[in-house]
Formats: sequence, structure tokens, C-alpha cells
Amino acid sequence: MDDITKREKELLLFIIKFKQVNGYTPTVREMSKGLCMGSRSTIISMLNHLEEKGYIEFKKRKERQPYIIKVCKFL
Repeated sequence: MDDITKREKELLLFIIKFKQVNGYTPTVREMSKGLCMGSRSTIISMLNHLEEKGYIEFKKRKERQPYIIKVCKFL
């Protein structure tokens, strides 16, 4: 777990909790709002880092559709 930053951990936990409550993956806007971050690009960068570290797999379906995020590794 030392390979993950505090903000990445917060994002991962947000995704897990959001998915448990709502039954679907949060949008980038919902993630940035939930973490009080205004930057979409920061969220995308954090998602990329979490994927590189093996915590998630994600891909965008089509334009204007949410990312499909699969949690692969839990904290």
C-alpha cells in the first residue's frame, strides 16, 4: 500500500463506496466533486496511476459516457 499516494487512496475508496451505494461507477465530475477537486485532468491522471499500479482497470465506453472502472486490488 506504500505505492499509492494519499489522494489516490481517497479516490480508490470513493470509487468503491460510490459503486456500492449507487450500483454504478462515478463519473469524473462526481469523483472531482466528491474529493473537492476542480480539475478533471488531475482525476484522469490519478486513475491512470491507479491502473499502472494494478489497483483498477478503466476504459471509456463512448463519447459522453462514464468510464467503466473495475477495482482489481483492495487496500
